Amino acid sequence: MKLIDFGSAIELFDAKTYFNTGNLRGTSIYLAPECWTGIYSAASDIWALGVLICFMLFLSAPFNASTRNELKQKICATLETKKNKGVSFLTKLYARRYLSEECKDFFAKVLEVDYEQRISTDKALDHPWIKKYSVVGMVA
Repeated sequence: MKLIDFGSAIELFDAKTYFNTGNLRGTSIYLAPECWTGIYSAASDIWALGVLICFMLFLSAPFNASTRNELKQKICATLETKKNKGVSFLTKLYARRYLSEECKDFFAKVLEVDYEQRISTDKALDHPWIKKYSVVGMVA
């Protein structure tokens, strides 16, 4: 697997730092809900990680669309669903295959639609699902 698209990357010295670029940057399928409004942070990268892991497990993204605008609508609708306490897109994701409770918990935390509530990098690395399947010495 090859990770790309670092052309607009910046170094964040504080995981709680958020910035507004005023425009959209990145590959659409990996953009977190807040990115569609121009807000980026380390939490945005955690969302992208969740999408990447989804590709690895299911060979598809959590959201599929034929156009960028349709994709934006689906991703941003997750915010409204959460506000209205509707059925989460994760419920549909879980129905696709058997997933352990640890795996479901990990997805719920990395694909949390509220970027201020999304799991941090350190906590993601320390998550039981990651620790259980990591190669000794590969995950801090």
